[in-house]
Amino acid sequence: MKKVISFLAAGYIVFALLLVWVMVRVVGAMREDLWAGYMHQDPPRPTLVPPEMLLAFLIAATLLVVSLVLSYFLLRRRHRKAALVMASGSCLGVPFGTILGVITLFALTRPAVRSTFTT
Repeated sequence: MKKVISFLAAGYIVFALLLVWVMVRVVGAMREDLWAGYMHQDPPRPTLVPPEMLLAFLIAATLLVVSLVLSYFLLRRRHRKAALVMASGSCLGVPFGTILGVITLFALTRPAVRSTFTT
């Protein structure tokens, strides 16, 4: 079960890379929308960022930070309770984050793994 923790940490790093890819795509879409809106106005006026794109970016950024911190906690075997809370939050990242979160919650509640964590 102790090896599973290392694999989970690697899984969260892969999840973080996927989130970076999503963030780059969202920023590119925001840039295209803003540029298209700017060019079709007479006279050109700056337009606002659509709220749904901004919300998607903020959610991806939050999940990115959570996954990187959680990966660090799992690799260092520290802060088990905080890791449990973050694993619960990562379940919002459907589908990959949900799978990782459920497996992490299962692994962190095992007595053999609980004893390896400090504080």
